[in-house]
Amino acid sequence: GETLFNGRDLPFAAPLRAAIHSEEGLSFDVFGPPAGFKDFQVTANAAGPLDPPDYAGWGWAAFPDPRGLTVGLRGTQQVSGAVWGYHAGGAAQPYGPVGVGSSFLGRATRGGAWLPLLGSYDYEQRFTQECVDQMDGTIDPANDCLAWRAFEDGGIVEVPFTLWRAGINTPGDRSDDIQMVAWICDTDGCGGGSEQGVYDIGGDHPASGAANDPFTDWIYWILPGDQSVGSSGHDDWWTGLIVDETLPPGYQETFARTVLVAWNEGTAPPYDRELPETGTIFRVVTNKQNQAGDMYAFSTEGYGATQPEGDRARERLKDIGIVPNPYKGASDYEVSQLTNEVRFTNMPDVATIRVFTLNGTLVKTIEKNSPGIATISWNMVTEYNLPIASGFYIIHVTVPDVGETTLKFAVIKKRTQLNTY
Repeated sequence: GETLFNGRDLPFAAPLRAAIHSEEGLSFDVFGPPAGFKDFQVTANAAGPLDPPDYAGWGWAAFPDPRGLTVGLRGTQQVSGAVWGYHAGGAAQPYGPVGVGSSFLGRATRGGAWLPLLGSYDYEQRFTQECVDQMDGTIDPANDCLAWRAFEDGGIVEVPFTLWRAGINTPGDRSDDIQMVAWICDTDGCGGGSEQGVYDIGGDHPASGAANDPFTDWIYWILPGDQSVGSSGHDDWWTGLIVDETLPPGYQETFARTVLVAWNEGTAPPYDRELPETGTIFRVVTNKQNQAGDMYAFSTEGYGATQPEGDRARERLKDIGIVPNPYKGASDYEVSQLTNEVRFTNMPDVATIRVFTLNGTLVKTIEKNSPGIATISWNMVTEYNLPIASGFYIIHVTVPDVGETTLKFAVIKKRTQLNTY
């Protein structure tokens, strides 16, 4: 029932923070999941939000899917019945690991280099009616949804989607989302589309064994330098019509080469479905890292200590100890310069502790009768309430109906200095 420590204000600078606190012999370690992807979802289609979300990965290619389903068995991802799944351009079938250059993780995170940049945010690709309505062949940076041909001629392509970094643990709440800049590669060398200068599908992705799974052009997700919520950083890019392939200061590629693969949609244009239907939202869910302010709680109810019996109780006698040992002027238990304290640990419920000098003089007798408590304190004074001297001591512990054990204890007393007279 007692709060031993509170981690509310600990600054988690990394996914792993170990040995953050020790109390009464307990060491508290907090471990977080590694940076990476947790799930690939479709959270909405042409008919509106999906609850629960459908899947947008490739289950048979080892993509993470906590529901254990395989793509193509959902039936609700698209109103049309189509199924789309994320993969990476230039990737073969496997999802990972990052060390495999042809895996999704290897391609989309550039060999794992970008994994830490994902943070605890989720990411969305939103196919919207607003984007579709503006696709008229005329580039209007103020109103169009655009992607930049960064690796080709620096041209600008109208696209039917926007990219977003969603706030931490706030699915459905767009008030803390940041719009990202889309780069596109749609030449014959990179990109699955059929026509250059257009976001479309073409070719065949090796996500399955069949030859009828066309995929989109490659998309790169760029976090803007201005990371204010909303679209201000995104708009700054297009307002300035940046045409330098080098990212300006503050801009960061977060992950790369993502494609959407259409499952069984044909072997050549015209395909049964050319793109995900308007209204579709794809959500890339990441592992959530430890954050400052996270609270962890556990209860020992039902796991209380029980007294060992028989041979086990006798075996436990050797675990009885005194800390710190040696005592060198101070201990962590002391609250001021004028106090002295050590503790006997791993004690049974009932025991008698006798402290002797090396010549056999009894210094102190301590009776313990405290069920459920494995420690007992000693203020390092004699039976006559006098402080013990520096030196070596023998401690004899007797446990009724179990046995006895002997400890050696060394003491170096601190010098007492009074600052106020």
